Amino acid sequence: DQRTFPHGRARVVLTLPLSALLAVVMLAPGGCDRPPAVDRWPMASAVTEDGQDFVAYALPPDGFGLGLTTHVIGVRDYVTAICPLPERGAMIFTPSGGFDVGAEKDLWSTQPDVRNAAALGSTRLALIVGGDTTGDAPGEPAEPPPWLMGAEIRLGRIEDDQLRVGPSELPHTINPWRIQHGRFAGEDDNLLVFVYTRAPFDEVMRRRPWIYRVTEGDDGLPHLDPRWRGTSFAHPFRDATFGDFTGEGEGEIAALEVTEDGGRMITAYHFQGFGLEGLAPSARVPPVEDRLQAARRGESEADELVVRALDGRFLFYELDAGRGELRETLAVDGPETVLGWIVTGGTPAGSGELACVLPDGDIWRTGPEY
Repeated sequence: DQRTFPHGRARVVLTLPLSALLAVVMLAPGGCDRPPAVDRWPMASAVTEDGQDFVAYALPPDGFGLGLTTHVIGVRDYVTAICPLPERGAMIFTPSGGFDVGAEKDLWSTQPDVRNAAALGSTRLALIVGGDTTGDAPGEPAEPPPWLMGAEIRLGRIEDDQLRVGPSELPHTINPWRIQHGRFAGEDDNLLVFVYTRAPFDEVMRRRPWIYRVTEGDDGLPHLDPRWRGTSFAHPFRDATFGDFTGEGEGEIAALEVTEDGGRMITAYHFQGFGLEGLAPSARVPPVEDRLQAARRGESEADELVVRALDGRFLFYELDAGRGELRETLAVDGPETVLGWIVTGGTPAGSGELACVLPDGDIWRTGPEY
């Protein structure tokens, strides 16, 4: 059954193999009509073995979409996190556990209460687990607390169709609330951990960007090794992302920062010596959501930075090294109201797409040409 909508939206009801269907309906007892307790609407993108863009996303109130079009799958619990697994598909998490919807066999995780997830390749994952979404910051915070307090970070590996998860890597008192894996300063295996804590020379609670190497332990599991635990960026920030903004393949970091008057600006940094150095003056942006993503379009060798304006437009910025500035290169009109959005990673044959989940559960997508 397929229905076509304006702007390239489509909904397809997916017929699953019996084993996968059982995995879906047995996730948790009882239905759920509450919204996900998540930082942002769960969405993920990866490229499959045959070189196609793979998109997975939560659908209200108790399902998820899957695939190149909108395959609607119902679950008996809400989706809290979605993690792309390169060449496999995606790992879907609910409060009671998770499973791999791209594997030939159902892969179950006994790890409950996953709040956020990042792939460390096709068989390793980093998870934010537990915590309290209603916690207050201790003392007199310099910045408002994030959505999650007191969570743990655990790393795991897929072995024999099971997700084996290790112990907590960092103290829950640093309050991790978002993670991202990527290449940074010439090294591939880095994890950006957003924390909310004090620092040795700053005794007030702030949001801070910490970067860790992912290493292999004697126990056969990945672990974290501190690389850069910065006090902050140049300004308070709301989001950050790894990316290749110079096109040189080294890997940099960019932040969506807060201006003195409460607005937003974007700054791109590279690693210099023992700290971060700006690549260009910050680019002031119009009122936007607190979300920043790196994406690559066309035949460009460098990533661009993407934000969504409050009027629904998607704005793309690139680093112009010759002129020493971040400049806007593209604006795309999008839906006025969305639950979540993502720029897919693209394939070797071309650019990715913009994809948005609408309040009614439909999917809005652009073509690769934007």
